[in-house]
Amino acid sequence: MECPRCGNEMENGRCMWCAYETKDTSGNDKSDLEVLKNKFKTFLFIITISSFTIFLSLCIIVLAGHISVILPETFVHKTVIYVVLVFVVPIAEVGGYYFVAYTIFLIISVLVSFAYLLYLEGSRIFLYYKSDSRVKKKKFSLTDSPISRLAFTFSALLFIYYTYLIILQMLGITFHTPGIHELELWQMIYSLTRASVWEEITIRVVFIGLPMTIYAVLNDKTDLKRYILGGFGTKDRFVIWPILFSSSIFAFAHLASWDLYKLPPTFLAGLVFGYLFAKDGLYSCILFHFAWNFTSVFNKLSPSLGEVVSIFIIITLFLGVYFSYMFTKKAIVWLIRPVSEIRQPKVSEEEEGHKTTGVEAAFVCSDCGNHTALYTKEGKLKCKHCGKESDPMSSESQKKLNAPEIKREWPPSK
Repeated sequence: MECPRCGNEMENGRCMWCAYETKDTSGNDKSDLEVLKNKFKTFLFIITISSFTIFLSLCIIVLAGHISVILPETFVHKTVIYVVLVFVVPIAEVGGYYFVAYTIFLIISVLVSFAYLLYLEGSRIFLYYKSDSRVKKKKFSLTDSPISRLAFTFSALLFIYYTYLIILQMLGITFHTPGIHELELWQMIYSLTRASVWEEITIRVVFIGLPMTIYAVLNDKTDLKRYILGGFGTKDRFVIWPILFSSSIFAFAHLASWDLYKLPPTFLAGLVFGYLFAKDGLYSCILFHFAWNFTSVFNKLSPSLGEVVSIFIIITLFLGVYFSYMFTKKAIVWLIRPVSEIRQPKVSEEEEGHKTTGVEAAFVCSDCGNHTALYTKEGKLKCKHCGKESDPMSSESQKKLNAPEIKREWPPSK
């Protein structure tokens, strides 16, 4: 269903962009075909999220289990520290304790990112089951969470990438690979882990986080940590430019080790990383990159384990057909219909100073896009996510939209 206020797709009677809700969200008026379709989509979502979570956990176990194999080798070998400026630029060669410290930093970055993901998902589930009965009536979202975005984008990109490779083979085009499988096991795991962390820091933080932080400062936005490390959202269309630029840098940086064929899929992967950086943050990019790289590790570890991972990849490929369509549609809608500021309901003089919590009706924070706020004694709305206060009576909040008039009680009852 299309939202009558902002035009974006609604889910379960609620628009996740502008918080508009239909009067009846129970779903009793749905046809049998719609009910069956929703059940099938729910099953598809659960399979995708579950399989990706298991695979990511297995990758983490492999990395943690080989720490004792990797670290002794770093004492007697050297590595190159580099930055990415269109091409990979070496800046220093380190060995000994410096190499050990660098490797520990890379491994800890992956493990902490995974722990943070588990914390976020665990907190979300805990709050849902601890919430009151009124809140529990709302359907638990399977699509709007960090783990779901990781699983869905991973599936979509895997489908597009393998489809692209099949087309190249059908056209008789051969391509060169850097021979990562020829490395020793510790070198392979180290190299793939380094790419997962270091490339995300030197590309996503530098070419998206820094420009967005400068943009936030110039626009008097708060909570700058969310901009430098990601998680600021995709509400502001300005973010498309640093994402496109960083994706181009990411694609061209791979030409030195790979063939020209690697340019289109790597650029697309950069767009996915940029999206995850904006929506969830640096940790999400690291985990996606880490899981993607480690698809090639298991065959070297064990043939039987490689077969199990191959089955996961095949299943994920088929599921990726739907998710490729879903994200393509969302991207087109986002580009064509940018989200505008939503008109706030007015506050009468006699109601000023009335306190209410959990405001969800027609509120959109101009900084972070959150839909819940606190109604303060001063007659302002305080965003529960970033803390920014906005005046419901301001010209910005009362901006007119080409949308039907929606009458709501204001302020909402306690």
